[in-house]
Amino acid sequence: MWGRKKQVSEASKTTSTKHCEIFVEGWESTTSTTESKLRSIFEEVGPIVNIEIPIDPWSGKPRDFAFITYSSRRDAIEAVQKFDKAATIDKRKLRVMIAPTPKQRKLIQERYNPPVSTLCCCGCDEY
Repeated sequence: MWGRKKQVSEASKTTSTKHCEIFVEGWESTTSTTESKLRSIFEEVGPIVNIEIPIDPWSGKPRDFAFITYSSRRDAIEAVQKFDKAATIDKRKLRVMIAPTPKQRKLIQERYNPPVSTLCCCGCDEY
């Protein structure tokens, strides 16, 4: 679903359910943005549990966005307020927002990518 093969940090082994994830995008996918580069920027507002930079399944290279998990919702909200369109990587401003929950992602996926077998070529459901 979202092509989320992971580069996962070791800190992701904790199991608290109060974690909150943010979505960060905006750097060139051709640059070598790494977990340590993101951590150095975003750890300023609070402890980071996990940083995930999805891998493009076709090229095998890191994508131009990441999911950063904070140990508290308050830290995640502060990160959005502090870094959205203010933080930069390679002179490009980053967009930062609260990431959709897995349930919200599933609804988005179903809405915009319905199962192919249920649609005919014109888009109706009489396949």
